Amino acid sequence: MIQLYQFPPMFGLPNISPFCLKTETWLLMSGLAYESVYTGDTSLAPNQKLPFIVDGETPVADSRLIPAYLKAKTAVDPDAHLTPQQQAVAHAFGRMVDEQLLWALIYTRFSFPDIRETMKSSLLGEVPEAQRDATFQPMVERVTQMLDMQGIGRLSETEVLQLATEDLAAITQQLGQQPFITGAEPCSTDTALFGFLANFIWGPLGGPIGEQARRHPTLINYCERILARYYPDYAVPT
Repeated sequence: MIQLYQFPPMFGLPNISPFCLKTETWLLMSGLAYESVYTGDTSLAPNQKLPFIVDGETPVADSRLIPAYLKAKTAVDPDAHLTPQQQAVAHAFGRMVDEQLLWALIYTRFSFPDIRETMKSSLLGEVPEAQRDATFQPMVERVTQMLDMQGIGRLSETEVLQLATEDLAAITQQLGQQPFITGAEPCSTDTALFGFLANFIWGPLGGPIGEQARRHPTLINYCERILARYYPDYAVPT
């Protein structure tokens, strides 16, 4: 059976990592049997990041490459129903959240003191309180450097919110009255969108972008629809 290595559930969400949530939702969408292995130890991963899967003796990392590997091996393809045009739209929206909205999420979690403190307490809850700052501070410094090098760390809070708001508006416009991003049936890109939107809309880590997302009933209904479909044991997080 496929083993999915991912962070544990937190704040009422199946995962606070959008990429872990994306990957598990894809596995649920595909119908492939798997078991979750919850861990915070990224040193176990082939690329030092979660999630990753182990299929027999084969480890596969990266939320973009795991579906590609499983599609090729099993011939199970949640995107088989898409037209070429729908595939192009899905690809573009998937890349938007993976490569653009991602940085807004990281910025939010590490640039706002109250959210950063919540992150520290939640991730390092088992570490003695006197040691948490020493453990967490190197992570903050690495992330701050990453944000600066990517460029978003050099923007103002208002500018970051503006860019994220544009992404949220584009998703809302594309969804319209459709239940999923390309129409009546879900596809792989819905797993990516859900991974990010759920983390902005629900829980304590969304910040002002989460507030903006919650102004869109279309996005809230979309997340609730996917949660009910693939995570029926979860109540809508508060």
